Parts: sequence; C-alpha cells; structure tokens
Amino acid sequence: MPFASIVGHEQPVRALRRAVSSGRLPPGYLFVGPPHIGKTTLALALAQAANCEQPVGQGETLDACGQCDTCRKITAGLHPDIRLVQPRLRIELPKEKKKSERKGSARQRIAQVSDEEEEIADEEPEAISADMEDALIDLELITDLVGEAARTAFGAQHRIYIIARAEAMNAAGANRLLKTLEEPPENATFVLATSRPSALLPTIISRCQTLALHALPPQEMEAALAEASPDLSPTERSAVISMSAGAWGRARRLLDRRQLLDLRAEILTLLASLPRRELWEAMRLAEALAEMTERWWLTEEPGDLGKRMLKAARDRVLRTELGQILGLLSSWFRDLIVVQADGRLINADYREQLAASAASYPPDAALAACRALDDLRADLRQNLNLRLALETLFLRLLLLRRQ
Repeated sequence: MPFASIVGHEQPVRALRRAVSSGRLPPGYLFVGPPHIGKTTLALALAQAANCEQPVGQGETLDACGQCDTCRKITAGLHPDIRLVQPRLRIELPKEKKKSERKGSARQRIAQVSDEEEEIADEEPEAISADMEDALIDLELITDLVGEAARTAFGAQHRIYIIARAEAMNAAGANRLLKTLEEPPENATFVLATSRPSALLPTIISRCQTLALHALPPQEMEAALAEASPDLSPTERSAVISMSAGAWGRARRLLDRRQLLDLRAEILTLLASLPRRELWEAMRLAEALAEMTERWWLTEEPGDLGKRMLKAARDRVLRTELGQILGLLSSWFRDLIVVQADGRLINADYREQLAASAASYPPDAALAACRALDDLRADLRQNLNLRLALETLFLRLLLLRRQ
C-alpha cells in the first residue's frame, strides 16, 4: 500500500516521505494512536517506499509505485526482509481429525496462524495470533525477529521490522529488543505500533522517533466512506462513523463485516427499551447481551478457527468482545447526557430514541451508568463470572432510572 493510499495522517506521511527520500531512516519508530487507526498500514507503506524498485517523486512527494515485484511481495506479506510480528496466545483448541486418521484417534496440534501452513505436533497447544487482551509478544517472537535483523538482507535496500501492539511485549521480550535498539543492525528499522506507549519501557521510547496518528474527523471519514463504498446507505454510513470513532482501519473492517452494523442496532434497541423494562427482566437482558457478544465474536472472526476458539476458551473470548460492546453501551449513556444539551452525538442515527430515553436517565443517572460500565470493563481483567456480572450490571442500570 503506497503512501497515496493512506487515508488521513498527512503530517506523519510527510515526515516519513522526507526520511525515506533523505536516506536517513532511524533505527526505531514509535507509531502511537488508537486501535485500528492505521499504524500497521502506515508501517507497511513505509516499507514499500523504502524498498520500491521504481519509486515516484522525491522529498515530501516520494512514494512507492505499488506495482513492482518488491511492492507486491510486501503487500502479500512475502518479502523476507519485511516482518510483521503480532501478539499471540496459546489455547488448547478442540482436536481436529485428519482424513487419514481413524475415528477416535487423538493428536494435539500447534498452529502459528499466519500465511504459513499449520504444523502438527503432540501435546502442544496452538499458538494463535489474535487481537485479544491476554495475547502476548513473548521472548521467542522477539528473539526470532532480532535474529533475522542480525543476518544479511535478502535484497532489501532497507529492512523494516514491524511490531504490532508493542505494549503486549512481555518484560523479557522488551529487554531483548532494547539491546538491539542500543546497537542497531545496519539498514534496518524497527517500527513499534502501540495505543499505550506508557506500557513500554522508557528506554525503548527514548531510542525511537515518535509519530502520533490521530482519529479522522467525522467529515473526512464520511468522505472516505463515500469514496470507498458508495453503496452504503446514509444509515449504514452513520453507523460506521459511530462505531469506528475516526479509525479508518476499523471502518474498513466494518465494511467487510456489515453484520456488525445489525448487531449494533440490536444492542442500541435493547438500551432504548430500558425505560420500559421491569427489574425482574435483568436476567433476560443479561442473557440477550451475552448471546449478542457471542455473535459479535463469530462475525469478527468468521470461519472454523473462530468457532473452535469460542468452544475452547469461551470465557476469554467473550471478555475480549465484551470490552468493545461495553464501549458501545457507554456511548449510549454519554449521548443521553449530550442530547439534553443538544450537543454532537456519537450515535446520531438514534437521536429520537435517545431523546425519548433522556427523561428516564437525567445527566446524574446517565453519568452513574457510565461509571458502572467502566467498573465492569476494569473487572473484565479479573476471573469474574460473566453472566452474574451482566445481571448485576443490568440491575444497576434499571435501578438508575427516574420514573
């Protein structure tokens, strides 16, 4: 993906173009911004620009052609000198029987989910790259990465090593990377992408040039959506803008998984019904939200792997997805405060329902509801009973109403 394809982030793109044009790429970059804002995409655009066989322009207009053999390999994730490392976790997945095996035989599988084929091994859990809270970038991943950086390049002009969600590095991996940044290999740049720079070692931050990526304003997001997907209805466009919160990567994902827009509508409709609900319905509401959370995961991770992960680690999976859904619930109660002041709404397509609910949730009650949701989001890191936690949440939300 050339720089010209990047949506937004004009200042970081100009800085990277100048660095590539001058031939003075630093040993380390730190790309900071909210999740799905485009940090990894920008790092791959940097890799293309630094290694393109037929670059176009120079200075602040320099860019990759996007068509040469090197650019195509980087886009496909096949270039040996451009590596992307993501957090992974190990889960005992349900065993799959190979066609050549007889019914009833048992073998453990270990799979590194990437472009490579899965390997079969005995008595080992699968190591899966997943966007989950407890996924880690461990010492083994970092050791392999710095080992590659120490070797001779396969032909790249400048090797780029990208670490997505760098805050997920464990202490051993972070210290191993720090030693490499202190004595960096020649013609190599490490790009650390993170939404929480405070979780990184200060010494790592000090050895990287920091570029901040910011959310797109609603007007720019609307224009980008109109260009990328002109078939979107106004209602769908409003929903994507609301759910993406200015993160173009998240918006692109929603365009590919539009069932999430329907799930959002179900959840917001449930919230709009709270003023009419009885206290005894808290259990039913909790069951409904748990079921929606499960469907959210299966929409985010379609296919056999998502189903197997849900079956093997349902609690871990639902805690991850529930974190996103609680953010959606928080936006509703935040809007209940804003709608009474006629301010800008996150869920602007639900203005009428918000106005109708505002009488039952005046600002102090809506603020207390936001605190309850924040409390549960913090508790998700603990080993809590999710069903009981959701029932307690809905009891609190129903008790906060003003009749």
